[in-house]
Amino acid sequence: MMIVAAILLSAGIAAFIALVVVAKQRLASKRRYPYELAAELLEPDFEELTRAFQEVSAANAWNIILNPSTDAELRTQIKVARYLNRLELVCLAVRTNIVDENVLKTLIGDALVARLGNAMPLIAMIRNDENDQGFFQHFEHIGSRWQQNPEVRETFIVWAIVREIFRI
Repeated sequence: MMIVAAILLSAGIAAFIALVVVAKQRLASKRRYPYELAAELLEPDFEELTRAFQEVSAANAWNIILNPSTDAELRTQIKVARYLNRLELVCLAVRTNIVDENVLKTLIGDALVARLGNAMPLIAMIRNDENDQGFFQHFEHIGSRWQQNPEVRETFIVWAIVREIFRI
C-alpha cells in the first residue's frame, strides 16, 4: 500500500512539474513575442510607413487617403493603410491575449497612444465612408485603455504560471 501511495505521489509531482515546465515555456514565448512585435514597429519599412502617415496628417490631407487620384496618392494610401493595419495587428495580439500586455505597454505604450490620437480623424472618416464602425476597433480599444490607465501592472512569475496552468 505504501509503494502504491509513493508511486501515485511521485506521478502527481512529475505531472505538476511537467505542467509548470509547459506553462513556463508558453509564458516565455508569450513574453518574447511582444519584443518581436515592438521590433517590427522599429524596422525601416515601418518608419517609411510612419513618415507617409505623418505627412498626410500634418497636411490634414485625409482626402488623399480616401480618394486617391494619382499614382503617388495611391502609393501613399497603401502606405497609410499598411501603417494602420500593422498597429491594428499589434492591438489585436494584445486583446486576444497572444502577447503579454504589460511587456508591450512598457515598450510602446506612450507611442501607441500618441499614434491613436493622430490617427483618429482618419479612422473616423474611414468608418464613416465605409459605414462600418469596426475598422481599427482593436487599435482604438487598446489605445484608449492605455491612455486612461498608463501604469504597467506588476506581475509575479508564479502567479502568471498558475494563471497559465489553470487558465484563470
